[in-house]
Amino acid sequence: MAPDLFESRWKDPRIFEQYEDEGRWLHRPAKVKVVGETLDDFVLPGQILEVGAGIGELTLLAGTEYDSRALQVEQNPEFVRINQERFPNSNVVVGDIYRLEFSDSSFNTVVSYSVLDTLDDLAAGLNEVHRVLSDGGRLAHILDILPDPSVIMKDFGDNYALFPHPIGIHPFAGFRVVNKEEYRKASAKINPKVVGFLDMYVNNPYDMFNLLADRPVQEGGNFIKGMDKTLEQAGLGEVIDITDYFKRKLERELTKTGYRIETSDFRAGEVVVPRDPKHPIGTNYFKTVVGKNFTENDPSLKQGEVKVGATLYVAVASVNK
Repeated sequence: MAPDLFESRWKDPRIFEQYEDEGRWLHRPAKVKVVGETLDDFVLPGQILEVGAGIGELTLLAGTEYDSRALQVEQNPEFVRINQERFPNSNVVVGDIYRLEFSDSSFNTVVSYSVLDTLDDLAAGLNEVHRVLSDGGRLAHILDILPDPSVIMKDFGDNYALFPHPIGIHPFAGFRVVNKEEYRKASAKINPKVVGFLDMYVNNPYDMFNLLADRPVQEGGNFIKGMDKTLEQAGLGEVIDITDYFKRKLERELTKTGYRIETSDFRAGEVVVPRDPKHPIGTNYFKTVVGKNFTENDPSLKQGEVKVGATLYVAVASVNK
């Protein structure tokens, strides 16, 4: 198995600062609406277990009633400390989704927020959640950002190099899945000006992906578009949308591990809020679709108003014991 060079992200609280910079704060008012409606529709009576609570994003979105009902587990002690500082009334403890320290059939509802896509062993995590759910209990998973790329890279194994593939204006929303042996056969026909970088990427895709991800958005995006075009012209690779890939993977693993899928779809919401000094100027409508961010102008809005929209992926599945 390839080394998980992205794992350190889940040990460093600065990952959440990165998510804020990428727009979580901007779209949060609409996410409050979508998350609230989702929890109202699917959470069953009784105490809730949240797995992978992080520093409390779901608590921030769901509010005080959720805070009082939820027992949260998070594997990183530093994240637990920050969570407790942000939400003194939260019931968050150190815990591991693969080894939950609860009796069988302890909870009617288990929730997770942008967590399942990060699991190296999704089936094992789902099995453990299944164990602690009661008969008829539900797992509700909500995803608000692009799925973890490192897990998808691992899924394809060492015989493939997964190059970032732009979808619309978003350079990391897809992957071009290239068989390494097929690349080596075709590399002699590729422009010598770019083949050196492609060779390095094929030999070490984890490090090279991380290098591209650290570049400024516009610079990195333009480079990725050119690289992708070169691979396409060489007839290399199958293109996947990483959100669609994770959706299909989760559906497959839920079914294999004995869940009955109640919904696996996208839920959207919009709200109008007062313009804040932090809102980018020149536009008044900001929306995100599972981490892919867009801006538009809405002529119907009054001066001093902005519209915020969010589309999240929601999967809910129940168990029968």
